[in-house]
Amino acid sequence: MNKLNVFIVEDDPMVLFGFKTMVTSGGHIVAGTATDGVTALEKIVKLRPDILLVDINLPEMDGITLLRKVKEHFDIPSIIITGYKSESLLEYALELGVFSYLQKPVDDIEVRMVLSLAMTRYNELQAAQNERDKAITALEERKIIERAKSSLMLQFNMSDEEAMRFMQKKASSQSRKMVLLAQDILKI
Repeated sequence: MNKLNVFIVEDDPMVLFGFKTMVTSGGHIVAGTATDGVTALEKIVKLRPDILLVDINLPEMDGITLLRKVKEHFDIPSIIITGYKSESLLEYALELGVFSYLQKPVDDIEVRMVLSLAMTRYNELQAAQNERDKAITALEERKIIERAKSSLMLQFNMSDEEAMRFMQKKASSQSRKMVLLAQDILKI
């Protein structure tokens, strides 16, 4: 796995030091740290790290609120850290799209595994969203082409095949995407 730029938010300086050590010993880079939610938000938005390790109980702004506010700016995989077992906390975390949950105390193997797993899941999700977006775009383009084809069929008494061949030849001769030609046909 590539080196990740990890941002760590932990209010206890000794625990923060431990997480920094675990992250770097796992071959990753500590992109930044913060000991409170407000400072963390400012730094995260500015630095745009690859992944977040966020304690839940923070001064000034709790970890859940922090993650919600970060999500308003951009999507980023995040891992929450807590010293408490709580089903309601887990539900909030799932709603926010948190990729993993660590309960203190943790060791370096857990941190390495959870970073790897979270990034893998995040990358898979991004790939799936990109594929979905491509499929939606292709469908929208197909609808435009079909409407233009129908317009040609009605306007010039063409068959379905004739209208499609006409559009394909015209787009090819003009070195244009078929959807752009279709949009022009619909403007007429």
